[in-house]
Amino acid sequence: MIKSINSWFSKYKKFLLIYRDGFWDIPYLANSPETIVKSTAKMPFTKHFSKKQLIRSTTPLINGELFYEKIEEGLWVIVSNLKYKANINYKKVNDDSIQTDWYLLGLTIFGMKQNLSLVNGVSYTNCSWLLFKPNTWIDNYHFKGAEEIGFSFYFNESWIKKHLYSKEAFKTSSIRHFFESDTKYLIWYGEVETYKALYEKIYENFYNSTVRTNEAREELQSYVHQMLTKYVSEFKQEKVNSNYFNLVDKDIRIIHKVEKILLQRLTKPFPSIETLSKEAGVSETNLKAKFKLAFGKTIFQYFQEKQMLLAKDILVQEKNPISELAKLIGYKSVGKFSAAFKKQIGTLPSELVNKIDNIKAKPR
Repeated sequence: MIKSINSWFSKYKKFLLIYRDGFWDIPYLANSPETIVKSTAKMPFTKHFSKKQLIRSTTPLINGELFYEKIEEGLWVIVSNLKYKANINYKKVNDDSIQTDWYLLGLTIFGMKQNLSLVNGVSYTNCSWLLFKPNTWIDNYHFKGAEEIGFSFYFNESWIKKHLYSKEAFKTSSIRHFFESDTKYLIWYGEVETYKALYEKIYENFYNSTVRTNEAREELQSYVHQMLTKYVSEFKQEKVNSNYFNLVDKDIRIIHKVEKILLQRLTKPFPSIETLSKEAGVSETNLKAKFKLAFGKTIFQYFQEKQMLLAKDILVQEKNPISELAKLIGYKSVGKFSAAFKKQIGTLPSELVNKIDNIKAKPR
């Protein structure tokens, strides 16, 4: 393994940090979680703390940390907390001499701060899930200014047979069909609340450890198994976007650029398709078609969904008057805001406020 890592690094050293099409390319050896960790640790811009199982990067391009742990035979977890100071594209590289039989289940949480007059830096997050079979990947684009926390769970075929097929929930889950089908990947978007309690425990397990102890490892093992079990039970086939891989890399970059524009305008009225297409450098027709292919919904539907999730976040954390919140989100009419909120969240904002008040009023 060490020989292969060194050989890979010697071969690709001259390709590190190549700038093309507006992105810095960073290659990594992706045959297994172990090669990912070791190839990342060899990068000239990272520092490896082996006792803490931590790799840190502080550069003009990326700031952040990557934690890792081999949970048990056939199961790894890699947790990253990164802030991008430039546009980055991670380039997957495989070494044919190293076996590649690892599946990847990834959860990425996108963070942003809304510096608003009525809200004191509310942190709004949404997330994406992906599930890849071995030897499946696309270029991985990240834009300047993005703050992301990632949880990558790697498991091989032997682990799946031993640990998943023994669970009744897996046997009856629609996710089982994925493993038994010719489908290579699944990608979908969602909210973080369902998994928040568990992913916070996983992150804190790493972050609070000065040195990795047996107690910390056993605790982490329990959290990871709980997370995967919950994932299996919560999986819904209808949430999955099966068209993402029909997009070429150029289209993916365009879609991500438009998505970033939308997420930065959540407290403003919807920008016109004409404005978005000009900023993305594509025709309106092409943009609408590619965006819907990527996300399974129109640009406006996506924007309104994220806007109302932000509104919900503000209501829960800050409890602003609904009339002020409507204006903050870019709505002149409280009625139209409330209707849009109910369409996306499933309840009126006033009902949500009452529910929160009732919970707080209950004696403990």
